[in-house]
Amino acid sequence: MSSSPVYVGTIKTPATSFVNADGIAFKTVCIPGANGIRIDSLIASNSDAANAYVVQLAIQASGVDYPIGEVAIPIGAGTNGVAKSVALLNPTDIPALAYTENGALYLQAGMLLRAKCKTAVSGANVVYVIAASAGDI
Repeated sequence: MSSSPVYVGTIKTPATSFVNADGIAFKTVCIPGANGIRIDSLIASNSDAANAYVVQLAIQASGVDYPIGEVAIPIGAGTNGVAKSVALLNPTDIPALAYTENGALYLQAGMLLRAKCKTAVSGANVVYVIAASAGDI
């Protein structure tokens, strides 16, 4: 425990997108600062009008991706005016999240939050993943 307070640093809203050329490889969503980070929400949307996708989340430590859960992203989620975008950090799909109103993910410095689509995104469609954080802690 720190002997002096650590305050929230710069606000962060990291984002990444998945397209057909990405295949099924993990991509980095968030890199913590020197004191770590608390990710308050992680939102996914899907521009595909014909296919749903499953996004798998992982924490990378020492170059190894450790999966922490998977969340289904419906057809057109957050982009078609009907299906809502999806909260990836939810206690149903990732039950070990820190207890806050919506769940939060804490990462220490040196670890990465990574994500991938379990099947390649079709054609010119895009799956978006956007994090919201109060910043480094």
